[in-house]
Amino acid sequence: FFQTAAAQKKSRPLVPKKESPPLWLASCAVLSYHVEYVMAFMFVKLVSPITFGAFDALRRLCIIIVGHFMFGGPPFSALNLSGMALALAGALCYSIASHV
Repeated sequence: FFQTAAAQKKSRPLVPKKESPPLWLASCAVLSYHVEYVMAFMFVKLVSPITFGAFDALRRLCIIIVGHFMFGGPPFSALNLSGMALALAGALCYSIASHV
């Protein structure tokens, strides 16, 4: 029932061992990142750099929002929400200005 301090040190490691993700999952992550990177270069050839930048900002905003809903975390602060609103307003202003 009671263990000595030396026995307790032997029973648990000082640094907990971190498990690596499975090889197939790591491979899928690498492959999907590579495909996204190649497709980004293909897309930038089709549009102007400003358009690409606007869509990239929206893409990142979507990733942040979806990731927050999927994985949870603390609620967005007022500063976070104002930054998201600013990004959406900028994309909207760019869309309106590009069609004028």
